[in-house]
Amino acid sequence: MGRKRHKDVSEKRHESDKASLTEETGSASEAGKTDKKCDMTDMTVGSIRVDGGKQFVSKCVHYGVPAAALLAFAVLLNNASLIESKISGISASHSVNVTPAAGILAEEVTEAPVTEISEVVTLPVTSVPAENKNGVEAVGIYIDGELAGCVKDGAELKTKLDARLEQIKSEPGIIDAEYKSSIEYIKNYYPKEKISDTESVMKYLMAETPEVTYTGVEGDSLYWIAEDHGITIDELLEMNPELAEDPDVFSAGTVVTIARKSQNLPVIVTKEIEEKTVVPYDTKIVDSEFLERGESELIREGVNGESLSRFRIKYDGDIETARELISVQVVEPAVDEEIAVGIMLAQTEAEPAYEDTVLRGSGQFMWPVDGGEISDVFISDRNHKGLDIAAPLGTGIYAAADGKVIAAGWNTGGYGYFVMIDHGDGYATLYAHMSKVIAKNGTEIKRGELIGEIGTTGDSTGPHLHFEVREKNICRDPAAYLRVNADDPEEESETEYEEENEEYEEDYD
Repeated sequence: MGRKRHKDVSEKRHESDKASLTEETGSASEAGKTDKKCDMTDMTVGSIRVDGGKQFVSKCVHYGVPAAALLAFAVLLNNASLIESKISGISASHSVNVTPAAGILAEEVTEAPVTEISEVVTLPVTSVPAENKNGVEAVGIYIDGELAGCVKDGAELKTKLDARLEQIKSEPGIIDAEYKSSIEYIKNYYPKEKISDTESVMKYLMAETPEVTYTGVEGDSLYWIAEDHGITIDELLEMNPELAEDPDVFSAGTVVTIARKSQNLPVIVTKEIEEKTVVPYDTKIVDSEFLERGESELIREGVNGESLSRFRIKYDGDIETARELISVQVVEPAVDEEIAVGIMLAQTEAEPAYEDTVLRGSGQFMWPVDGGEISDVFISDRNHKGLDIAAPLGTGIYAAADGKVIAAGWNTGGYGYFVMIDHGDGYATLYAHMSKVIAKNGTEIKRGELIGEIGTTGDSTGPHLHFEVREKNICRDPAAYLRVNADDPEEESETEYEEENEEYEEDYD
């Protein structure tokens, strides 16, 4: 029965269009009544309603509908809107109302009415003209990713932009030029109204936006000005560096730059320039044995020099963005300033740290330390050959009298760093256990001149000065030659020290 039904449908498609459509309209209405028995799920494609998609396919297979017919039906579903428009067109030409089928197959139907389409129209698939692809084919120029213009000939525009850079590079002092922004040329379809000629696009890209300024009024502040113009205070100060020193102070009438002059396509220019720069002089301090400690004297005035410096500088418009020093040629060298500083200590300045340190010697030699106190006397209980003066590490040691340095440096016999001065007339003094030796061997020395610093080098148990007085290479008691904190400087010195002195002879290399 299924085969006969489909055979009838096939035969009906060859009948006249008008009679068939009239008859099938009534059949469709009848089929709608029969549809109440069906429990198929409805399908709606456009305005064409197909009932029970899954059961419909099952029924088609059951009644032997060819696979080609099912495939054609699938194509119809994918082109539903096109079919609907064609049905409307055909119906209009035949003055017939087409009613979508309410049901196609049912369990008890022996001859189901079928709505037929008298004419099937298929449009040929052709290539879409360029004008219909959302615009016209052209080349868009993108500046930092933003479309800036469209031209027909992108190569011509690129040539003109490159030529502009070459023209800038030919100017005196300019060694390089490049566009600040990235430039892309993209061939695509663009709205016709956006396409311009090359000259118009070039004019736009070369256009400049003038500088924008604001004149302050009473009650203004830089912070309010920045906020009113949509910029940060840091951006405002960067454009007006002269106001950055004290941004809280602002006077009415002050002209403030709000926006710098800019270009739609800015150019970064690199220049090489030469600048004369000042070479500042240095100040050298030299010790003077002829000046007392604390005194200074200008020996030579300093004079700045001059050099020719070559820089490579990058400019963004009028703003310098980078500077690199390439070379420096000294035209006139600087002359260093020299200042002499006294290292000689006056006799009256050197004295023990405490007033209860009293020595009533001859005064032939001065107290050799800037402060300090006696920590061990001559001979004592260990055959001590000098006078120990304890003082903090680094305390100054001074020459006890005028003379000539005959030894200065390291001693391996236990003195550590030491200085020995020959004072003439057979007298010499020795200064041992220094942390630093200042006096130079072979130089003339003045009384009170700095010769070293307190230390604990050599055979020493703590920071102190081991001070010796030698007469014809025989160690004498230093206290007999020192006079400190004595009541009367003119009072004849006591001879008890001389009586206690014992003679010690020793060869010193």
